[in-house]
Amino acid sequence: DGIQALVRSRGLGERYKRQTLSYTEDDSGGAVTVLAPELIAGVTARVEPGSTVLQYDGVVLDTGSLDSLGLSPMSSLPVLVQAMKSGHLDSYGEEDGLYVCRLEPNDEYRVAVWFEPDGMVPQRAELESGGRVTVIAEISGWTEGTAAAETETE
Repeated sequence: DGIQALVRSRGLGERYKRQTLSYTEDDSGGAVTVLAPELIAGVTARVEPGSTVLQYDGVVLDTGSLDSLGLSPMSSLPVLVQAMKSGHLDSYGEEDGLYVCRLEPNDEYRVAVWFEPDGMVPQRAELESGGRVTVIAEISGWTEGTAAAETETE
């Protein structure tokens, strides 16, 4: 699966910060790569069950936490994708011509995802923790299965 998103994230008491991230997933886990800002473009977080390591030419980076649970901008896309795969559907409806699903992937997070009605392609998402929205993602380039594999080889 593949996704590209403009992620706006907000740490405790901070303004929203903007990053453009790309997330791909396969059988062994996933990888989040920073596309912007340019200063850190190319930094990649390998996401494996139970651990997240940021790697770039052997350098380890601390991305900071957005909440008391340790959520970071780099871990937000995997959390959103996991919520879409296995989160409990709390409610659904229609807003601004899009279908919106409110999901509960676990006791710590709530996720809202807006889908394009034709094809149910995710367009944007919000991740809430501690009673406040900590991540807003504008999603583009969503691919799944065979389409994702073809995109990665181009």
